[in-house]
Amino acid sequence: MVSLGVGSALAVVGIVVAVAGVLVARRIAERSGAFRKAELGISLMGQSLVPKPEFRDLIFGYSAEDDDLVVCLLPFELTNKGELSAKNVSMRLVFPMTLLPPTDLEAYEVKGLYDKSEIKSKSFESQGRRFVDYSFPELPAGGGNAGVEQAIAITYGLGIPFAVDAVSKDGVPLRVEGRVEWTAPVLVRVWATDVLPLEASFTLKCYRARDRGELGEKVMGAATSAVRDKLSEIGAPNDFVSSVFAPGVAEPAILVMPKLNKIPKLRENMWVKGALYFEEPEESERWLLSPPRDVRAIAYRRK
Repeated sequence: MVSLGVGSALAVVGIVVAVAGVLVARRIAERSGAFRKAELGISLMGQSLVPKPEFRDLIFGYSAEDDDLVVCLLPFELTNKGELSAKNVSMRLVFPMTLLPPTDLEAYEVKGLYDKSEIKSKSFESQGRRFVDYSFPELPAGGGNAGVEQAIAITYGLGIPFAVDAVSKDGVPLRVEGRVEWTAPVLVRVWATDVLPLEASFTLKCYRARDRGELGEKVMGAATSAVRDKLSEIGAPNDFVSSVFAPGVAEPAILVMPKLNKIPKLRENMWVKGALYFEEPEESERWLLSPPRDVRAIAYRRK
């Protein structure tokens, strides 16, 4: 049996008393609500974006012509899952300049707890990007949400038409026309009184497609190219790489085939050369596309 001296015994008693004091203080704090807080979240099209993103890409398909303007909506929903109301809630969206529609179009709509008159909105430009800020008076705890539907001009920002004159081997003049598709990063940030800022980002992509089936084929074709590139990087055999077809996307993605409504121009102006289309959200098709299996595992199993 090990015996403790008086000093050691007093030290042990002191530690026990200190731990007990901490536990009692914590219980008192819990009962008084000292640990209660607001917990903000943002989702887009039913998928979480802040604080835990459930997707990386948002992909639109559209069937408009080069000169047409297609305006679609990004429906953001703010929630508060905490135990305290969030006061002075702010949300910032950061877009490439070309994604925002002309100023004489209505840039956003509001759904949920607030009327549009209760929401403050402002925007500014910096270094080739457009910053759009929304301010909400308060977001109650444990129920309700604040929704903002931000309009974007997908044909303005995501497609660059081109035409190249060439000559065939037989000397016949040719004119090659097409459209270069590119991607646009979107940043989302939210904060409130006594709530640290949270942010996330996703990539907005666009494809010319007649319907959902063609959009899916184009997206999966792009995913196949990405998977083949990864396989080549890790040394997979060339014959195997060329045979791989990805059954999805490289990362989780939301696909949208918007139902478009052709409307008369709001007024004759210079920024719409062709037709003007607006999305009808309640009739649009949306679905989540999941990534394929791990390409590294596939490669090593097939060697």
